[in-house]
Amino acid sequence: MSKKDVQLNIRITQELKEQIEESAKENNRSINAEAITLMESALAITQPAIDNQRKIKKAAEQIQEHVELTPSQIEKLMKDAFKSASSDVVSHSVGLITEQAKKIFLDSISNKYKK
Repeated sequence: MSKKDVQLNIRITQELKEQIEESAKENNRSINAEAITLMESALAITQPAIDNQRKIKKAAEQIQEHVELTPSQIEKLMKDAFKSASSDVVSHSVGLITEQAKKIFLDSISNKYKK
């Protein structure tokens, strides 16, 4: 641990500890390194969610000028619409990403393992 690192003591369930240990083993990392990686990944995902929250709030404020709903009602409806649209985009994207990954994989192994 470098001089700039700090310690963080947390309480977790036995089940979570076992999941982190298993993940560390699969990724050939120490438990500490795996816990840090998992937390960093979670925070990287959280920031876009915070940005989306701000965008929804701003859109709700703009919409309020045109409808007779409270800001909280608009925000709830916007969040629901956002979740629905996000789900549609993710479903579509997963199919495209899977096909692209399959193509890249087949291209990469075709040179090494040609029959």
